[in-house]
Amino acid sequence: MSVPEAEGNTELEGEHQWVILACIPHVVPEDEHDITLLRAYPPQSSRLIVPRRIAPDPKDIENHPYVVAVGTHGRFLLYATQGQGSQPAEPHVFDGFHSEPLRAHGGYPKAYFLCDLSTRAATRLPDPDIPILNPGNVGLLVLRGGRIAAVVSMVVELQPTAGTDRAALLCYLSLTNRWSVRPANYPPADRPWGGHGVIFDGPDLIWVDLSYGLLHLSCYESLLSDPPPRLLFIPLPDGCELPAGTEDLDKKRCVGWSGDRLRYVQIHLRADGEPIVSRWTWIPLVDGDTGSWRHDGDISFQVIWADKGYRAMKLRPKEIPAVACIDPGGHGESVWFFQRSRLFRVNMATGKVMRSIFFKMNNPPSRYHSSRFIRLWKLTKELYDGA
Repeated sequence: MSVPEAEGNTELEGEHQWVILACIPHVVPEDEHDITLLRAYPPQSSRLIVPRRIAPDPKDIENHPYVVAVGTHGRFLLYATQGQGSQPAEPHVFDGFHSEPLRAHGGYPKAYFLCDLSTRAATRLPDPDIPILNPGNVGLLVLRGGRIAAVVSMVVELQPTAGTDRAALLCYLSLTNRWSVRPANYPPADRPWGGHGVIFDGPDLIWVDLSYGLLHLSCYESLLSDPPPRLLFIPLPDGCELPAGTEDLDKKRCVGWSGDRLRYVQIHLRADGEPIVSRWTWIPLVDGDTGSWRHDGDISFQVIWADKGYRAMKLRPKEIPAVACIDPGGHGESVWFFQRSRLFRVNMATGKVMRSIFFKMNNPPSRYHSSRFIRLWKLTKELYDGA
């Protein structure tokens, strides 16, 4: 098989627009049957509308439809449970949200939908032979080139084997409409993987565990050919490792690309108890097999709270926010934060608050908002204007 070319954050030539996408879509009755993006110019958030046939179940804190990953050419991967087989879903308020898990969700089948913004179509992927385990470990690759003229999508889920140094990579290729399983090494061995998301920047695929580190696949082509893919482990900066299963890390930590570099941001306390934000940049060696984190500096929240822009925007004084995302432009100098239902951007070199806006996602409630509810999506001007 001719291997298509991956398209990462340099894919879009000419005019393009970053979209801040709210991960949990708005569910509407069946007569509104198309996938729709209600787009807004950043820093306002855009949100998706999906029909109930795709996401039939009531939303709760452990079970809700959400965008697992976004890709180029307007493609994205949507996850939703599918109720109890052929039985119709019980009537419910479409955008209602339950703060506690609903026991009825136990055993509901999981499904992925490959969606295309240009056609507004959603295609359910076939069920794989081995079950879907954790959508937090799933990445989307959008490929084009070689002898294949069409755009090809690949979905990859990391499934570590407990207590061993081996893992399976569950792979779907739209060209064949089939799943396959590829063996891979698992450097953390006995430690479980946190499943805090997957970053794709062609040809790199990176799995994130905010308590421990990153798993890096440097070339996606090994997913389609021999030898088996090799995963490289990138530990978090010194002193940042936490026990597996530490809760709410997505409120305090974030990994993302900015200025063609991988960045890491963390909210934590100094020895004297003062809350600060620290930043690092991953500097790979020439061969790409290893590298090191460069510490880009710390800034105290006291500086941010004292900024006149912070006060002018009437943000809450002395309240530590949650991390939303690292601004994809520039060189990792700007970070977006959540404070209740508001997003605001801070220049991390100066502490100056640059912008503030309300985040357009009503459910889950704002107290749950964190970096896991944000997707940064780069769209062509044609796709953006047509949304």
